Amino acid sequence: MTGYRGAMTGAPVPPGTPQPPAHAAADVTLPADTADVIGRGPELERAGAFLERIPGGATSLLVLGDAGIGKTSVWRDAVGRATAQGFRVLRCAPAESEQSLTLGGLTDLLRDVADADLESLPGVQRDAIEVALLRRAAVGAPPDQRTLSVATAGLLRALSGDRPLLLALDDAQWLDDTSAAIVAYAVRRLADAPVGVLLATRAAPSRQAGELVAGVPEARRERIRLGPLPLAALHQLFQERLGRSFPRLVLVRIEEASAGNPFYALEIARELAAAGTAGLVAGERLPIPDSLGSLLEARIEALPRETRDALLLAAIATEPTTDTLRRVDREASRAIQPAVAAGVVRHDGPTIRFGHPLLAQAVIQTSSPAELRRAHAALARTAVSDDVRARHLAGATDGRNERVAAALEAAASAARRRGATLDAATLYQRAADLTPDPASEPALRRAMLGAETLFIDVSDSVQADGLLERAITAAPAGPGRAEALSLRALTRYYHGDLPAAVAIADQSVDEAGRGASADDRARRALAMGRAAFVVMQVDLDRGGQLVRDALALIQSVPEADPDVLGNLLLLDASATFGRVEALPRDQIERGRGLLSEHGRSWEHDGIGGIDFGLARATDDLDRAIAMTHDFIAQKAGPGGDDPFNLVMLSELLLRRGDVAAARAAAAAADEGYGREGAEVNPAWRLRGRALVAANDGRHDEARQLAGEGLAAAVDAGDLVQQLYHHHILGFIALAAEDHREADRAMTAAARVEAEAGKPHPGRFKLDGDRVEAAIGVGDLPRAEGLVTRLEEVNGLAPTPWTRAIAARGRGQLAAAHGDLEAAVAAYGDALVAHDDLAMPFERARTLLELGRAHRRRKEKRLADERLHEALAAFEALGAAAWAERTRSELGRVGLRPRAPTDLTETERHVAELAATGLSSRAIGERAFLAPKTVGNVLGRVYDKLGIHSRAELGARLGARPAPTVDRHPRPDPDGEARQGPGD
Repeated sequence: MTGYRGAMTGAPVPPGTPQPPAHAAADVTLPADTADVIGRGPELERAGAFLERIPGGATSLLVLGDAGIGKTSVWRDAVGRATAQGFRVLRCAPAESEQSLTLGGLTDLLRDVADADLESLPGVQRDAIEVALLRRAAVGAPPDQRTLSVATAGLLRALSGDRPLLLALDDAQWLDDTSAAIVAYAVRRLADAPVGVLLATRAAPSRQAGELVAGVPEARRERIRLGPLPLAALHQLFQERLGRSFPRLVLVRIEEASAGNPFYALEIARELAAAGTAGLVAGERLPIPDSLGSLLEARIEALPRETRDALLLAAIATEPTTDTLRRVDREASRAIQPAVAAGVVRHDGPTIRFGHPLLAQAVIQTSSPAELRRAHAALARTAVSDDVRARHLAGATDGRNERVAAALEAAASAARRRGATLDAATLYQRAADLTPDPASEPALRRAMLGAETLFIDVSDSVQADGLLERAITAAPAGPGRAEALSLRALTRYYHGDLPAAVAIADQSVDEAGRGASADDRARRALAMGRAAFVVMQVDLDRGGQLVRDALALIQSVPEADPDVLGNLLLLDASATFGRVEALPRDQIERGRGLLSEHGRSWEHDGIGGIDFGLARATDDLDRAIAMTHDFIAQKAGPGGDDPFNLVMLSELLLRRGDVAAARAAAAAADEGYGREGAEVNPAWRLRGRALVAANDGRHDEARQLAGEGLAAAVDAGDLVQQLYHHHILGFIALAAEDHREADRAMTAAARVEAEAGKPHPGRFKLDGDRVEAAIGVGDLPRAEGLVTRLEEVNGLAPTPWTRAIAARGRGQLAAAHGDLEAAVAAYGDALVAHDDLAMPFERARTLLELGRAHRRRKEKRLADERLHEALAAFEALGAAAWAERTRSELGRVGLRPRAPTDLTETERHVAELAATGLSSRAIGERAFLAPKTVGNVLGRVYDKLGIHSRAELGARLGARPAPTVDRHPRPDPDGEARQGPGD
């Protein structure tokens, strides 16, 4: 609803009068005083205070009230004030008929954003905005909804950079779902920006309004609930709008009948004025229908027939403009003028807006179903876009219709190319519903496309599963339904229901058939590949066989989908690694090379996911970290905003020794999950914080977080998450030297690992901790079995971690048996292996064990050196509990203080590198230390040598050339697939 002063009904516009463009802001003016919005002085003052708070950070104001209560009047006043105060204002006022328009709300909101405003965005984000707003056609990969959401957040932040920004949405309940989701995503990421969110919505806050304000800090959210107007305000309203008022008795009766709602009151007063009623005697009823709906319908029916026809077009048009009506009827502009004069509609630039949504409803209610279908058909014939034509064709059809279903499918594909995922999914489903035979292949395909759109583009496995369930129930058994079942198996897996996922996956393979045609073979291979991924989570051998069968089948298909083939090749390599067999490196390279440039499917995304898993499991941490950074940048923009992958990044950085960055990533992940407004994947969310707390020695906090994460994983039936949290609990116990508790937790983790069917020890990296825990409780035979298994793996499918940890485990066993000479030799082998393992914490643990062995052999100087190296590493990593353990061990050495020039091996190595002029980062790369650790080591070197700078190192040590390093690239990684929360 618009303001009461001249804007609610509008004035008659003579035919041919030039209209301002739709995006013009000329109709938004600051009222001369608050009395111009009748009876709302206090509310307007609160709206003014809301504007004053915006420069301090994201702030929201909800203006709530019943239909007709005056929300838009307050909204327009606030918009006008913001404009006058120099705010940048983006506004949108959707109508109910526009709710089905693809990205209609976002397009309206960003209509005043100039091309120059987009130049600050990264190229991918700028492209996404331009394609979504139809400013240019898509070139290359079309944007998905996530990319468009990230782009919108970046744009709004940029627009608020030089002055406060106000996002003003009237009638927020009519905002289309995709636009609401995109803007809500952006608002959640602008909590610190000078951005105001002003919403006018119905008395019970709409879902859209709730989503839009959820990202604003709770303390900065405000709402105004508009109540009824008092009698004096109604008197003033009638004077200004009708040029007259009524006696007090009549005013009282109108107030009672309308409950103080100004729109209702004005309609009643208009009827009284038209009837010539000046006053009422006691007990006399108001001469109006009992129902406001009847009153409004009577008002519509009083208009000429041709006017009602034009109004019906305006009421149902997705774009109700004068051009839209003229394309249907050249006389429509003239025909609608009586409705303008009567205050039923007004001209807002070229857009025709009803004075109130109830008036549009009244127009539709007074039309017969046949009239509605004819109006939709007329709009479909004259539509200028395929999207609008398809929607009107759907409204014009009476029952199922293949032509209409095909048009809707095409419109859905176009919407998806613009990044309007939710719109596309809705259109695909509508196309499926209108397909003549619900059991036909076209109906199933359309439903699958809708589900795939939700699942792939926005990771909504729940809604996707619902669409697939309906389609599968209607479809007959066969290759088509097998493909749908295979997709549903994936949605159930990502939803956390692994048992159901496996059962559905098996069913998909059974139904895929064994047809001889290329299409049948391709579909069967697709179903088998998806089933293999799911089955591998519980039975690696059976899943691996499915992969091999799928590979054999797909390679017999001419022009097979490269993403499907590439995914299968990498999935097979992952299974090979899991079975502890030699990595097929040529196959891995081939699979990577098949990744299509613009693919959009689970298989396409899976290639990158499995490739990441291979790098992670085979200890190529730098590559895994770089891939995670790239993935976050692609999905969430340069600022990062991808909670799942931020947790993953935190773990990788922690292993790499970059503890400060790991802490930051874990905190950012937690904040990101909080911004999502729901408890999403709690076990994974808690894991990031628990890992950092455990490393930092905050054991009580880490134990609580891991315990909560374990409970959440058990509730979800997620074996992998259970394993992770058991491992964290065991690690905490190891750090505290509580070997009994550590052994209990590690045994539980190993039991889950066996159940999850992942035998290669490099996947979860449990066995190093299991060996230490088993020795700690005196179970040397079990520790022997674990070490022997690690050594066997090194002969079949070695990784840097398995080599280093197997050697350390052999040393720990030798030490436990009292063979300290063998222990020292094994620890030496481990340190050599650590040169290829970029995990400084694990190296420090090996140094601790070696120092302990030297102490037991009475080799005090060697023990002191190794233990000081370990202590320096633990301190640099912030591993407080492990540093304390090392200090305790040093206290047992009993060595007198060392001479100032007595450098450890690590200190001498770092000093020699520094003397050549290398930077701290370059030194760190060669010594496998973080740059901060390099600085700490150099500080100790300066103290021992009595110098103050690197320049003096050359003189004290003798300058020597920088040591050479192996410039050959590391072997390509192999490992487990990163295709979901299970990783």
